[in-house]
Amino acid sequence: MILAVIIATVVTFAGYIGLKAVAGEGADRMKENMLLVFSLFLFTGVMIAVQSFFNPEHRGAIRPWQAALVGFGQFLGLFPGISRSGATISASIIGGIDRKRAGELSFLISIPAIVGALVFDLDDLFETFGAAGEASVSAPVLLAGMAAAFISGMIAFPLLLKMLQKKKLWLFSLYLIPLGIAGLIYFGIFA
Repeated sequence: MILAVIIATVVTFAGYIGLKAVAGEGADRMKENMLLVFSLFLFTGVMIAVQSFFNPEHRGAIRPWQAALVGFGQFLGLFPGISRSGATISASIIGGIDRKRAGELSFLISIPAIVGALVFDLDDLFETFGAAGEASVSAPVLLAGMAAAFISGMIAFPLLLKMLQKKKLWLFSLYLIPLGIAGLIYFGIFA
């Protein structure tokens, strides 16, 4: 599992660096393109629905190519509208990793990704607190947000694992696919 986490993390960060090299500042502005965001909601919904047709039972060692596929799934999670956990779990299952380990691997590879995102975005953090002590976000508000995210994540993760093991993850596609279609129609007509 440790080797799988390392391989997936290397693939994720290589993808991130490649994306920044190719798209530059455009990578940060992708979230402003509503047609892209809703297209990727639709993509996420389809990906989660498709994984439900796979029933991997392989419980041996995770192969390097499987770990790389999961790392690519995590890289896709960098794009707005793509669920990181949905992409990594779907990539795991489609790649033949059993559902329990797919959830565990998705959780484990999130740790270096979160730490890496923090390191890569330190300049944004300093900008948030302002150069002259005039913070655009106060430290208590930021800490409260971090605590709320941590607590909700700790509550949601066991529920996600239960849904995954009961093969109910596809239920998320029931709102993601209509959301993606509705957003594409709305922003295609009115934007």
